[in-house]
Amino acid sequence: MSIQLMYRHGRPVVRGDSGLTSAASGLAPLPWDGPTALAALNTYDAYFGTYVIDATRHTVAHHVVGELRPNGVGQTYARAYTLRGDTLFLRSTRPEEQWQMVWLRAR
Repeated sequence: MSIQLMYRHGRPVVRGDSGLTSAASGLAPLPWDGPTALAALNTYDAYFGTYVIDATRHTVAHHVVGELRPNGVGQTYARAYTLRGDTLFLRSTRPEEQWQMVWLRAR
């Protein structure tokens, strides 16, 4: 599985911001200063790995192989899920975390 999340209002647009530029290595440095890069990282997340579904408990465990934030590599993120038609609801299994993601199947 692969997840990419961006907060609705995203990072502020920076004058002259061209995003990533091409380089022989395939990756180029971001053309942003420290505070702007930090704002971008604080409004975006991405990770990938494997997952295991527990249909009895209605949970899915995401086993992180790679992540934008290196300290997440090797972690397991437990999510409670509800599936209604073409809509998947994911939320934390931790009671102190009050968030929910909604995924709609593309048609």
